[in-house]
Amino acid sequence: AMVGYARVAGGAAEDASRRVDGFANTRVFLWNQRKCLGSALHDAVRRDNVQEVRELLQAGSSKVDDRFSYQSSFQGLVQEGSGEAIHLAATAGHGAMVAALLELRASLDAKVTRGAAEHYDVLHAAIFGQGRGGSVDLVQSLLAWRAPLRRNANGHSPLHVAFLTAQPELIRLVRQHSELEELDRGRAEGLADAAPPCDDAVWCTPLELGIADGKLSAAQLSELAPLTPVSLGVFTRVGPDCIVPFLGRCLAQDIRAAQLAQHVSSADVTRVLRESPLAAASLLNTLASRPEEDNPAWHPLPRRVSFAPQGVLETIRCRHLLNPPPACLTFYEPHSRWKYDSSTFTFPPWHSGLVPPSRVDVRRMQHGVGWRRQMVRDVDIRVCHVPDVACAEVFAALGTHKSREELEIFATPMVRGLISHVWLGGACGVDLVQGLLSLYCLLVVLAE
Repeated sequence: AMVGYARVAGGAAEDASRRVDGFANTRVFLWNQRKCLGSALHDAVRRDNVQEVRELLQAGSSKVDDRFSYQSSFQGLVQEGSGEAIHLAATAGHGAMVAALLELRASLDAKVTRGAAEHYDVLHAAIFGQGRGGSVDLVQSLLAWRAPLRRNANGHSPLHVAFLTAQPELIRLVRQHSELEELDRGRAEGLADAAPPCDDAVWCTPLELGIADGKLSAAQLSELAPLTPVSLGVFTRVGPDCIVPFLGRCLAQDIRAAQLAQHVSSADVTRVLRESPLAAASLLNTLASRPEEDNPAWHPLPRRVSFAPQGVLETIRCRHLLNPPPACLTFYEPHSRWKYDSSTFTFPPWHSGLVPPSRVDVRRMQHGVGWRRQMVRDVDIRVCHVPDVACAEVFAALGTHKSREELEIFATPMVRGLISHVWLGGACGVDLVQGLLSLYCLLVVLAE
């Protein structure tokens, strides 16, 4: 049920609530699983008898804004609520009745109240439909009639309420209308307001609410989620089983990896690694893309790269003799673009290990060592757009996997590159120093 309320100053809500008293021929009925007291008008609306409603209003025995009342218990407090005839019609999906009531001066701004406070309006009632989801045709009509897209007292927008119904068609309809109203996707998802409307409101996106409610499957959630970085961020936090199909949709729409990674951090990668290695592998591979080139003509991204030791120091270490040929070359740099300064014809120093020798020094191409030329391979250069992914938390999460299926993550290019970078960049040096120190200590003991 939609519960919770925000206090408002006395006025229309309290005055309207008191108008329930004194009804002639009070009628008792159930609405939203609550026992309600109303009038003949409310009974006729519930029965969808448009002709009887017109006669009652024309005779003056009822007014279109007469309110029915009910009692509910929330957080141990008994609260009295009320609503109008149009809320009954909207909840029941009676489109012709809603149209007739609007013709007879009912208002789309009319509010259901709880505890003498305004709670939600006609559009919310039509979408919610007593928890099962309302009539799609009626909701579409209300949106066409410019029903306001407001939050209820819980801080929920119409899109939040649509996710609570778990009706995909309703969710798509409300989102589409939000975007047609020229709301940016952030506002359409309920993200842009500065603060919750009341202290008791639970502040979350509609997608998060849909995940928490548990009525939608992972396939439905991944299909209904808007193709935005916010959605991917939500899935990394609370719905990792939705990541793989959602990323499939993103790839089909050619959404850039840099854009998708805006709401993903190394902490999110760590969490997904622990909960779903398959999703983590898909996440890392998708968020790695070819870097954009500053000047494709003068400094294009290379297609072939030498895997030979770089520089004198690398040659002295003889790493290429003691280890198998490297499967990848890794760099930990702040740039996500393939940078080039066209005014000075220069590029970052670390590019020198990747670009053809002729771009750096023509003499290197002419007098290159034989084995160096033989280690040139075709490559696919990728940049990971998740910042600070080479951290202790990520490696700790990688170390928790034991089963055969989980260990398959180590075959993914991004994980292999991550491990290779950390090992060759420092870990093997630490091991070598420790080994030499141990050998030295052993020799000292033997000498004594």
